[in-house]
Amino acid sequence: MVYIVYKTINKANSKIYVGIHKQKSEEFDGYFGSGLLLWNAIKKYGQSNFTRETLFVYDNINDARQKEREIVNERSEEHTSELP
Repeated sequence: MVYIVYKTINKANSKIYVGIHKQKSEEFDGYFGSGLLLWNAIKKYGQSNFTRETLFVYDNINDARQKEREIVNERSEEHTSELP
């Protein structure tokens, strides 16, 4: 089993969703994420408007969680710095 840190991209509006997923191999298994905001967007725009990109692969959940936190914090800081 591997733990991947991924981003799911909404091609219709360029929104990005970041998460962790446990799977058997590094090969894409069809999982886009499970967050409510993401699933509402998939219902609205259709699954064909979404792509998932594997960012990092780990053999343990702790490293994957740490990397996910780093990415989310970086993105949060980017958006905060854009505010007036």
